[in-house]
Amino acid sequence: MEAITILLFCFHTLLFICTLASDSLSTNQTIRDGETIVSAQQNFELGFFSPSNTSLNRYLGIWYKQLATGTVVWVANRETPISNKSGELTLTPGGLLVLRDSTNNQIIWSSNSNTSRDTGNNNVVAQLLDDSNFMVVDVQDGQDDYIWQSFDHPGNTLMADMKFGRNLKRGVVTNYTSWKSDDDPSQGEYMIYMDFNGFPQTFQKKGDEIMYRLGSWNGVAYSGNTNNHPNPIYRNWFYMDEIETSAIFVLINKSILTKLTLSPEGVMGQWNWNNRTQRWFLYSSLTTDSCERYALCGVHGICDIAHTPNCGCLRGFTPKRPDQWEISDWTSGCQREIPLDCGVGEGFRKYSHVKLPDTRGSWFDRNMSLEQCGMKCTNQCNCTAYAALDIKQGSGCMIWYNELVDMRTLPNNGQDMYIRMSATELEKDKRRLRSHKKVWAVLVPICLGLLILCVIIIMKMKKKVKPQERSDSIVEKDGFDLPTFNLSTLIVATHNFSIDNKLGEGGIGTKRQILNSSQRYHIINGIARGLLYLHQDSHLRIIHRDLKAANILLDHEMNPKISDFGLARRFGGNETEANTIRVVGTYGYMAPEYAGDGMFSTKSDIFSFGVLVLEIVSGKTNRQFLCETYNHNLVGHAWRLYKEGKSLELADESFIESSDTQVLRLIHIALLCVQHSPEDRPDMSMVVLMLGSDRRLPKPKQPGYYTEVDKFGPENSSSLQTRICNSYVPVAYTTPK
Repeated sequence: MEAITILLFCFHTLLFICTLASDSLSTNQTIRDGETIVSAQQNFELGFFSPSNTSLNRYLGIWYKQLATGTVVWVANRETPISNKSGELTLTPGGLLVLRDSTNNQIIWSSNSNTSRDTGNNNVVAQLLDDSNFMVVDVQDGQDDYIWQSFDHPGNTLMADMKFGRNLKRGVVTNYTSWKSDDDPSQGEYMIYMDFNGFPQTFQKKGDEIMYRLGSWNGVAYSGNTNNHPNPIYRNWFYMDEIETSAIFVLINKSILTKLTLSPEGVMGQWNWNNRTQRWFLYSSLTTDSCERYALCGVHGICDIAHTPNCGCLRGFTPKRPDQWEISDWTSGCQREIPLDCGVGEGFRKYSHVKLPDTRGSWFDRNMSLEQCGMKCTNQCNCTAYAALDIKQGSGCMIWYNELVDMRTLPNNGQDMYIRMSATELEKDKRRLRSHKKVWAVLVPICLGLLILCVIIIMKMKKKVKPQERSDSIVEKDGFDLPTFNLSTLIVATHNFSIDNKLGEGGIGTKRQILNSSQRYHIINGIARGLLYLHQDSHLRIIHRDLKAANILLDHEMNPKISDFGLARRFGGNETEANTIRVVGTYGYMAPEYAGDGMFSTKSDIFSFGVLVLEIVSGKTNRQFLCETYNHNLVGHAWRLYKEGKSLELADESFIESSDTQVLRLIHIALLCVQHSPEDRPDMSMVVLMLGSDRRLPKPKQPGYYTEVDKFGPENSSSLQTRICNSYVPVAYTTPK
């Protein structure tokens, strides 16, 4: 009897292990609702699910198994849900996956493969791989000659090693479409697709309207990519021949979970899994600013995010409708100042650091040199521009025969482009070059003389200064390599702290003035772009830790500059957060996790940014504001008004002539930034995107804020504002002496 018991125990244990380890579905085998198959390394699981607790609909899908448990990456029957738990998935001998509703035997979905075959044997299996791909293969033929795979039919998620493009041999074209909502996986409004007219390029559209153009592959990255710094997580690749055109990203660090997902709001972002917080966080977004909007500046226009307004005409072009440009409607584009006539002397003007224009209708040759490309374009009167196809090799040829649209400046990336111009325009370039040569001929000797004079003066000054006065005048601060000056150096530099050298009394200092709504909006956008650079685009990720109104400098054009990096910390590689036992910064702007636990990250800066936006919109300071009735600071006051639907009451009177929609959007974005949990706050790339678009915003959660304002500084409650607040947000305004 004991032997039988042991035998039964071993049998059930073996059966459990086999069931748990099974990653395949065999011919005529059925998976019912409640049953699953799991990939070999337990990374992914396939089965039936409901997208939310409130939904009764059932879908066949694939999701993460061990880490990021339950995150869905693929759905089979996204357009035809099953209303009960009667779903069954079966694999036919011909390699066809069939999903049925067992209550009426109705076919809900099938793989419908063009390459399904009648094998006449049981060699066909459907296997779930550890990269989330679900493949139907004949075991005798292997995976290279697969019958069907889920990677050819993606939904809203792009996974590593998943090809994006087309395969003419298999008749496969892969597009990515958003879910309709978070609990409805049916196809939503947004799609990311590759266009094969001319040189292939990637677009995002909403319905039939093109929203963004990522651009074409230039041998290194997509031409519209604003950040070409090496990515430590993955590498992009592009492949093209007569049969296949595809893009793919390959993981470098296999230990990181990452995915590209197109959200119901149309945001295509790279999400990484944080195992400590057990949540996904937005690592980067494909769209970061208003210049990403397709054809924002019209034909022959060029967008520059560093300029206000963003749109301008290419040199040698002028607005078609100046009256429309004056009201920031640039869609009419630009026209040539001097038309082309294919006459003698026509040539090409070089434009550097630009995103190449729309390549639909372009002609290309991957084997030509740039010189051959220029000759071909010169000999064709209808050729309007040309550029190298591969900037890595400096080879290949791409030629445009139509109007140039959707260009932007990319100072740190971009590439060279040659645009056909009239002989008169090119003569202007020659005169400008001759003028520059004359200026340099005068400036170079003067600069050399001044340099020699400065060296002599510095050497004489060094001889006069005693060694002990020079020692330790500059030291490195731990963590950020910034100079720190001792008292003796400051005494010398300020002439014993003379009143004549007080900031604000000379040419550079703080100037208090009333800003109008457009200036405030411009300042908010500028600060956001500055933070985006620090957090994402700079070589090392930088966290400021003391972002506040007093640390924002404005030049004479009201362009904001983030200053005072004395408390900043830099991170390398994949570092995103750290902690400290010494909390430094300015209360009222500090994120709660930093003020309370010493934890700081990019999300700490985003909290400070949210406070700053509320201050700029309201004209009031967070620390010196107290609503006596509710004992709230400015953040709490903004949250209460938002919940009551009275957010416009927060806005300063300078916003009277502004659009209510724009003001409400600014307040909404600010509240998203000051949410209590760091994981709930958007990344800076998302903030910039939200500021530059009209896409739907998620609902903010309760902010992290303090009501005991008086304990954070020398201010006391008697000096705090009550109900009506008249304090002004100070910003430093710099002008040349």
